[in-house]
Amino acid sequence: ERVAEDLPIPQYTARQFEFDIPPQATADGNLRLTIKGIETPGGFSASVVSEVWLMKRED
Repeated sequence: ERVAEDLPIPQYTARQFEFDIPPQATADGNLRLTIKGIETPGGFSASVVSEVWLMKRED
């Protein structure tokens, strides 16, 4: 299941994003993420993910 798609990537500025993860995505105790890079006009493909936090939402 996709939680984000076509997200604008900020240039030169660190930014945090938050997403709701469906309970079934972690039902087995694991979370699998696929990060796809974007191709820049110069032909360079990149993506940078420094950290991923998985936190339980308190409703």
